[in-house]
Amino acid sequence: MPARVFKQAMDWAENDFQEQFDRQMWNLDTLTIRRNGQIIEPGQARDLVDLGNLKRSQRRENGINYTVFEWTGGRGEVYAAYVHDGYTPKTRSGQRGKSVPPRPWTEATIRELESVLSALLAKELR
Repeated sequence: MPARVFKQAMDWAENDFQEQFDRQMWNLDTLTIRRNGQIIEPGQARDLVDLGNLKRSQRRENGINYTVFEWTGGRGEVYAAYVHDGYTPKTRSGQRGKSVPPRPWTEATIRELESVLSALLAKELR
């Protein structure tokens, strides 16, 4: 695969990952009071943007034959993983709290990547 096709695909992925944060597609069964003051009712579709730290934390590292995307959330390396993969917090008394389901924002972009690469490669070969 030509390097320029790979770069174009990774440029697309970088933008699409960012768009995933803004999509109102996540439903939680609990009331959420965000740090920005927004109140989201149980079952109401929501995006992944509160203060924007997770979205802004996206980093891209380009190598000769690879690209790595990374998110931290700005609160240490595990915050992004907690949002993406879900977690169970502990209460102040040390008991297990209510589990927060995963919100894997990367999956849609990764699913589409093969077709994006194919289209870019076909365009390149014309």
